[in-house]
Amino acid sequence: MERKETKTGLVVIALLLGIFVASMDNTIVATAMATIVADLGGSSSLFG
Repeated sequence: MERKETKTGLVVIALLLGIFVASMDNTIVATAMATIVADLGGSSSLFG
């Protein structure tokens, strides 16, 4: 029984870490989007 409980805890920790990394990535990209679009010569009216 103890073995299964340990694996479940490890899976939960891995899922939480994945959600955290994805949310950080989303925050960074959303903040930098205006600069990225401007550097690529796109329309600033969409993200500005």
